[in-house]
Amino acid sequence: MVDERAVRVKLERLPRRCQSSTVTILVFDDYKRVEPRLVPTRMTIRAGTAVRTFVATSVTDDPLPEARFELPDAVKALLPARG
Repeated sequence: MVDERAVRVKLERLPRRCQSSTVTILVFDDYKRVEPRLVPTRMTIRAGTAVRTFVATSVTDDPLPEARFELPDAVKALLPARG
């Protein structure tokens, strides 16, 4: 049996429209089962000499309320009017 946490996904992104030659590498690993999916709980981003690692301390499959995605009034005030 394969250890699900050992599954790794690596993405490399070469710059296209900028003058930088820095390659960005994203590595997703340490997967946990959140029924019915496997979810990566650690993501490492490497861009040049900079390395950042993000670790999820909790993952749920609970639905989020729509109000969670509502923009704050201060942000709405900055948006152009829709006509």
